[in-house]
Amino acid sequence: MAWAEQQENWLTVETAQAVQAAITAHAEATRQSRYDVERELRRIVRHPAEDDG
Repeated sequence: MAWAEQQENWLTVETAQAVQAAITAHAEATRQSRYDVERELRRIVRHPAEDDG
């Protein structure tokens, strides 16, 4: 949803905050850097074909 909103130039503050909260929660739960989690998420969202194997 956030990526679609961003592509359409109507990303809301609420959506952006929810994404950041989810990234932070995942990073904490998996003991990863929040920055690494966000970087990997962006890569997957922007270039999904690279993950198709």
